[in-house]
Amino acid sequence: MRLRRLPVLGFALLSLGALGGLLNVAHAPVLAAPPFLEALLVGSTSRQQLLDVASLFLARTLPLHVFTEDNTAACVLCADRARWADPARYDSFGLDLNVSIWAERPAGWWCAQARPSAALSAYLRRTPRRALPRHLLVLDDDTWVNVRRLRALLVQLGRERASDADAPLYLGFTGHQFRDLPEPPPFCYGGGGYVLNRAALLALLAPSAPRSRVSWLDECIARKAGGRWCHYHSDWVVGQCLLRAAGAACDWRAAAELFVQAVPSGGAAACMAEKVACHGGLGVAELVQGYTGLLP
Repeated sequence: MRLRRLPVLGFALLSLGALGGLLNVAHAPVLAAPPFLEALLVGSTSRQQLLDVASLFLARTLPLHVFTEDNTAACVLCADRARWADPARYDSFGLDLNVSIWAERPAGWWCAQARPSAALSAYLRRTPRRALPRHLLVLDDDTWVNVRRLRALLVQLGRERASDADAPLYLGFTGHQFRDLPEPPPFCYGGGGYVLNRAALLALLAPSAPRSRVSWLDECIARKAGGRWCHYHSDWVVGQCLLRAAGAACDWRAAAELFVQAVPSGGAAACMAEKVACHGGLGVAELVQGYTGLLP
């Protein structure tokens, strides 16, 4: 008789175990969905007022991560800055650049150009992959951004790209339309701000080679220490890196010229009236006025 009761007892124990599993599932913590939009603000303690103004207003509207020289990797200057003054030694992407004048710039200027990519690398290292946002805005401390317009643009693009939602999105300003270039450069100008979606961030985090522990972004940053990438600014590094990692270039068409790299003199108000982001010649007073106008 006992032998016949064992299956019943076993079934009861299994039922209790299943019920316990259901109870555990019911009480398991639910992982929050990644934020729709976060911002990475890059600045310098030498321009503390600009940094404070941008931080104060942006933190009211979205999750904000602030990076300066105090919390990014130490700046490594290119060892042969003077050698690539010869145009044959550098990649110009068709841009009419007089990079020879850059070789004369002080170390602080060079470190400022390298800081955004170092900040992006630091952000990616400290953020768990499951917590990466659906979109990350990267901008300088002297860039004004209308977060409401940016959200609306990204929502619209999300609908238009619904069938291609897992493809990298790299959104910003290339400026080739204003330089009469037949093809745009692969990078978005950093001054006007740019947006990377989650797929683009994961591509930059991926190993740069089989069995490598070095991400694409960190390998690209290391390449800037010499050779043909010596003169690259951070936006060039990120653009070239994403092109190599995922075949994605700056999508200027989707950006619809809403990211402005260089605001004309006296044109701040006009830019802020209709654009997503405005950069160039904006001081503390212009930023305060622009952000104050966005307050409810």
